[in-house]
Amino acid sequence: MRYVYCERCGHVSPKTRLERDLCTYCGSPAERIALDRPWQSYLSSAIVVIAIGVLLFGPIADGLQRTLVALATIAAAFALSAWSLRVSKARILRTIEMRKASGEGKA
Repeated sequence: MRYVYCERCGHVSPKTRLERDLCTYCGSPAERIALDRPWQSYLSSAIVVIAIGVLLFGPIADGLQRTLVALATIAAAFALSAWSLRVSKARILRTIEMRKASGEGKA
C-alpha cells in the first residue's frame, strides 16, 4: 500500500499499486508519499500467519473452538490494520506540516 497527499484539500489517501495518484476526496492530482510500514501492520500479518498455522496444524478438533479462533484472529488483524492506517496518516500529516513550517517544497 502507498499513500498520496492532496495539497488542494489536505487529505491523505491510501492507494493500491495500480491506482492513479489522485485524491480520493476531491479528485485532484496528489503527491505520492514514501512511508515505512508501522509495526502494527507487521503484527497484524504475523497474527494471521500464526492463526493459520494453529488452525491447520494445531490440536484444536472442536469446530466451535476453530470458529472462535478464526473470528478472534480476524478481529485482531482488522483492529491492528485500522490502527496502522491511522498511525500512517498521522505520520504523513506531521511530515507535511514540518515541511511547510520549514518552507520546503515537495520532497
